[in-house]
Amino acid sequence: MTPRKLSRTVMAGIVVVAFTAAKPLLAQQVNLFIGYNLPDNPDQKHAARSLEANALSQRNIEIQACTNARSERDRSECERQAEIAFRRRLAGIPGSWFNMNYDTGGTDRTSHWVFELTPFEAVDARLDQVFQHLQSGFVSPLGLRVDLGACQLVRTSDGVTITYDQLFTKTACALIRERKDVEDRLWDLAQGSEPPDAQEMRFLLDHVDHYEWIDALLPIPSQHGHTELVKLLLDHGSHGNARHGPGRTALLEAVSNHHANVGRLLLDHGADVNAMTDSGETALLSAAWGDAEVVKMLVDRGADVNLGCPLTHAASGGNAEGHADIVRFLLDHGASVNCKDRYGWTALLWASAKGGADVAAVLLKHGADVYVTIEDSVTPLVVAAEFGSADVASLLLDNGVDVRGHDALTALLHAASIGRAGVVKLLLDRGASVNAKTDNGWTALMSAAESGATAVVTLLVNDGADVNAMNSKGETAVALAEKNSHANVMLILRQHGGK
Repeated sequence: MTPRKLSRTVMAGIVVVAFTAAKPLLAQQVNLFIGYNLPDNPDQKHAARSLEANALSQRNIEIQACTNARSERDRSECERQAEIAFRRRLAGIPGSWFNMNYDTGGTDRTSHWVFELTPFEAVDARLDQVFQHLQSGFVSPLGLRVDLGACQLVRTSDGVTITYDQLFTKTACALIRERKDVEDRLWDLAQGSEPPDAQEMRFLLDHVDHYEWIDALLPIPSQHGHTELVKLLLDHGSHGNARHGPGRTALLEAVSNHHANVGRLLLDHGADVNAMTDSGETALLSAAWGDAEVVKMLVDRGADVNLGCPLTHAASGGNAEGHADIVRFLLDHGASVNCKDRYGWTALLWASAKGGADVAAVLLKHGADVYVTIEDSVTPLVVAAEFGSADVASLLLDNGVDVRGHDALTALLHAASIGRAGVVKLLLDRGASVNAKTDNGWTALMSAAESGATAVVTLLVNDGADVNAMNSKGETAVALAEKNSHANVMLILRQHGGK
């Protein structure tokens, strides 16, 4: 706040600067006087007065610069910092001394400055030095009739024992002792893995000066599931859509860590259920990885079941095979079965990769496209073949994929190349041609021989594969195995007539 320059009064040899702590934190009004001795030497006296004048001049310059702030809140903070700097300059005048609740009177050479401070601003005004003076018995206890409490005991020069409780609460005293301000202490408490003391948090929040701090804090206890602290922050003015990091909301932090109660509380206070991060993540996308309870809560509160395609997360997230219950719930509440995520994948493609037969069955029942493709015309069957998902491949064949079509041939060669013997056997048992060729003349046996997939080579030759078939370059399976130094494969092929 703006200091008031009072009329000069008489006090021999001393200039006094008075600070008033006036917020309800205090048990009673406390005045802090910071003064300095005026030396008898005229030059030194003039120097001290010049320091005071310079401090005031610098303050006025800084206050004027605050008019360029972008907002009223920024301007207020700028002015507050200017006042703190002003008080520090005054308190830094050589020969300064301290007193609390005790004014010895004045002379016509006394200069009074009165400020309204919080106890935490008083720390900036070197209040800790006042406590040091009290401990050393330097300051008279006259007028200091307060019980200062649990922080520490102080014995004054006349033997009167005072403590810090009545003047400051335990929390305020701890802040002073640790040289912290309200915001620092709030940050420390909010980031702890254990729930902080509610009484202390309430005290701190009652005395925070800048409410953007409360918004900045909200995602942190939401992440840890500290319901009471989240409620305190909301009750003290934080809005439910507070963000941190790359746009992560408090709601997203809560549901990402399976804290349904915190998520529900945030939604009750207006959190946007469809808010997105900078990368497009939503609360529902996060919950769809495997938290059925939170998914239901979010959908019941209006979450868009197609925003970002949560269905793909449910099909791919969490355990190895996805979450059929969440997939079913989303589909029953309007999710598009063929929606695509930011990578261009559908839920069926993810189920094919994960081996989620239960998920695939639900998707196929709801009409999932079995021929949907991603890059290079890769279909769910090809994905299932590459990842060895024989159960999913079987379901795809049951739901319309032609085992003798181009898609199945591609799948057969993929499976043969990386040694997926189970998928190769499935395709052959379901009618795939063991000697089918691609446009460049490649067969499944050539793919297996080139990569050294011994088990698949054995399976194919036992099923009647032509060991001497040639591709468009005139290469046989034996030649491809020899080229890549697969001696065991060469032996098997030659035992079956390969040349």
